[in-house]
Amino acid sequence: MKPIIASLFLLVLSANAYAALEIREFQASHGSYGPKRENLNVFANEEVFFRYTVTGVRTDKHGNLDIVLDELVEDSGGKTVNSASTTQKQRMALGGDSFTGQAIFTFPENFKLGKYKFTLKITDKVSGETTEKSVDMNLKATEFALVQPRFARDANGEIPAPAGGLIGETLHLSVRAVGLDLKGGLLDAEMNFQIYDKQNKPTMPEPITVTIREDNPKVLADVGFVRFKADFALNCTGEFTVKMTVTDKVAKKSVTFTSPLVVTGP
Repeated sequence: MKPIIASLFLLVLSANAYAALEIREFQASHGSYGPKRENLNVFANEEVFFRYTVTGVRTDKHGNLDIVLDELVEDSGGKTVNSASTTQKQRMALGGDSFTGQAIFTFPENFKLGKYKFTLKITDKVSGETTEKSVDMNLKATEFALVQPRFARDANGEIPAPAGGLIGETLHLSVRAVGLDLKGGLLDAEMNFQIYDKQNKPTMPEPITVTIREDNPKVLADVGFVRFKADFALNCTGEFTVKMTVTDKVAKKSVTFTSPLVVTGP
């Protein structure tokens, strides 16, 4: 009987060794790999991006996970105003008990201003466990601001990148300027882009400058935002800060996006 008792004891230990299903590192961010977003004051039509890590996942006998992801948005009164549910089945090619994910939500223009709550619920169909995380958002009236800053490896912004990369790569940064003053029938905005080293000294003798000017009423009628882009080569390793400033020359106002930038060797 002793060998049987020992086997049973080992099985109990093995079962108890599984970590509980948990959502970790749940945070708002500027894209898949960009810097953390510091606040959740958002505007209509702005893409709100969340990323997270799920740990304690169980797999079936073939090494596949079977997960249901439910996303829920509630208003300040607890009423559900948006929801989505997807199933994720994939092979855990590297083993382990964790995977990363992302969730994206955009506020429609017809939503009332005020507080909202976003909830992500994960259900592991293999183990039967569930876990969830929630975060509050504040929908504001659109004002002059820079939104949706995104780093990418390609000029079209289709391949997300972190704020940095390997020496020799080219990085692409884009932002949207919203809330520009168009009441006088003129759009007149200027972007200035500069990079600073650890001593806060500019790395380029002159900033990259782009000016957009438009006074055609038909064109202005369809302007919801203006996209500005800057492309730059990562020609040396180190830690830097990128700064993109957009000035509304009509309203005489400026807004700035800054981010750390880390370049490493291969």
